[in-house]
Amino acid sequence: MTQPSSNTNQETITRDGALETLISVFPNLKWQWESYKETEYQNYDEERLDYVDIGEVIRYIVEKKKCNDTSRFDEFFNRVETILVNGDDYAKEFMVIGLLEGIQNVCGFDVDYYSGFNDWLKPETKRAWEELIDFWEGEKH
Repeated sequence: MTQPSSNTNQETITRDGALETLISVFPNLKWQWESYKETEYQNYDEERLDYVDIGEVIRYIVEKKKCNDTSRFDEFFNRVETILVNGDDYAKEFMVIGLLEGIQNVCGFDVDYYSGFNDWLKPETKRAWEELIDFWEGEKH
């Protein structure tokens, strides 16, 4: 299988852009996110805790999956793939350890995280998704 190559014309996605890129897919999540920031932070730019904050996105995605409301999942996971391919090191790590691992953890027994998202995972995202499962469970799935 051929791995996607980075588009040299595309700007590198940084820490600052990764979360906003994902949130903007869902209008309700964007509203929820703004409310969360107002409640949790006096100055988001100085106080932000990315790995805590991504929980808002994770819970939103898992809840959408539980309700079979996946109409925007293709766009969402396209953006995850774009960040994994074109992000800086922090943004890539944030997608894997923050978002993907978080989704798997929050799924629990309610959503099949082994294959329940396969329809939307692009090549780099799928590779990272499976590597996380292999890391934690020690076997191929």
